Amino acid sequence: TRTREVLQRASVRFANSTYTAGLIEQFSGSSAVVTGCGLSPGVLQREVERSGPEAADDHDGVRASVGLSEGPVLSFLGRVVPDKNVEMLLHLAREMPGLQVVVMGDGKDRRRLMDVSARLGLTARVHWLGLVPEAKKWEVLRASDVFCLPSRPNDEGSVEGFGIVLLEATAAGTPVVAARVGGMVDVVDETTGALFDPDDVRDLQRAVERTLAHPDAARQAVERLRQRIRDRYNWAAIAEHVLGRLHDAAPPDGAR
Repeated sequence: TRTREVLQRASVRFANSTYTAGLIEQFSGSSAVVTGCGLSPGVLQREVERSGPEAADDHDGVRASVGLSEGPVLSFLGRVVPDKNVEMLLHLAREMPGLQVVVMGDGKDRRRLMDVSARLGLTARVHWLGLVPEAKKWEVLRASDVFCLPSRPNDEGSVEGFGIVLLEATAAGTPVVAARVGGMVDVVDETTGALFDPDDVRDLQRAVERTLAHPDAARQAVERLRQRIRDRYNWAAIAEHVLGRLHDAAPPDGAR
């Protein structure tokens, strides 16, 4: 009741995605301005400079430090909890014998999933890095061939509100695949990556295999999403958007 009251009385409401804006309207009957989320100024330019062709030697070094062998690398970054759907990546690895999976992050589901990985015979191909320093995070993203965010709705119906890690992977030059749910569809579409059904490992496999099989198209998708980061998904642009809407919503001078 309190949340609905606050939303209804607000002069302007901001949402991190079209999906969240829809929830606000459904819940309170009030519209919301979609701002998205973003990266800090300078991050994209830094990563563009670090992820060029000359970075190949660095990639090899990072892969060696993680214990990766030859073959495509898929990475994940986030909390290792049920709604992040990391288990789907284990089943994907079983279906794609040459694929290596790197999981960055920790959470209550990590130990169970490590046991699942062992039972599936994937110990040599699924690498659990746990919480990693910021510099290591970017190194692994740059060294990956594809990044995947397979989040699905949890038992309460909560879903991924945006998926800022998709922007981070893109900034690092890595093509992204994402589940077709929540706010992730604001970031990823057929022109900026690949989407899949979070309950269908075969659909995920097709998305990953298509990304790996067409590197030129994948690079073009990365560049399109990088341009969206320049134009929209950065905090400077978002701040300007927010301030503009607040100015438009402000009452006239002297009004209460």
